[in-house]
Amino acid sequence: MWGSARTGRICQACRFCSAFGFSGFCRGTRHLLVADRIVIAGDRLILACSRNCMTAGSIWLLPTVVLRQAIARRAQEGWNRRHQSVRHSVMSHEISITDLSARVVEAARASGARIITVESCTAGSLCTLLADTPGAGDVLLGGLVTYAKACKAEVLGIPQGVLTSCSAVSAEVAAAMANGALSECGSATMAIAVTCVGGPKPDDDGNPVGLTHLAVQLRDGRRYHRRLQIDAHSSGRIRGEVLLHALQLVLEALGSEA
Repeated sequence: MWGSARTGRICQACRFCSAFGFSGFCRGTRHLLVADRIVIAGDRLILACSRNCMTAGSIWLLPTVVLRQAIARRAQEGWNRRHQSVRHSVMSHEISITDLSARVVEAARASGARIITVESCTAGSLCTLLADTPGAGDVLLGGLVTYAKACKAEVLGIPQGVLTSCSAVSAEVAAAMANGALSECGSATMAIAVTCVGGPKPDDDGNPVGLTHLAVQLRDGRRYHRRLQIDAHSSGRIRGEVLLHALQLVLEALGSEA
């Protein structure tokens, strides 16, 4: 098992030991060691210093189970801190998205809009979010999920040449998705299109993770577009940002500030 231990000197006030929960573990070695890495081998904890020297001062004997329990405990504590931070961020984000979704439904109802969604990487998440909002039955007609290029071409009628030359994640394809959705649903007055690269790798066209194009098309011909480059480390976080901006764009199209 390896771990970072760049904590400075190993001495009576051993910061490495306290970091892993060993009070009194270091017993005053006189060797000043800057630890670069940790090795657990059997019942030994070995610290290898930057000078690659292994003196008696760099090796301590302890039961392996004690070492592993202490390191596991510290790892769990670190995970708990990160999880709590992410959870707080996500919960705050969910509240914001829920509020925006309610405002979209209210604004659409006030203007008499009838909405259809068409999504790629979000795979129906936008439609689900709107459907879970009270009053959605008055404004939401349904949603299409066209994940692959072939589906975009077959269901929405997007020319293969456009998908190839512009890539599936582009302003042109987002607009074509919205137009295709309006064509498929004659009673809709507004289509919301989402296409993005959700990760964890760039798409087949080389578009970077987080690249997003949103389009809103109204039956009267008005069009709205937004391009995003979302810097997030997980598909879930990217999806959350995409939904947030999609709702904001819809509010803009409906004449209501986000």
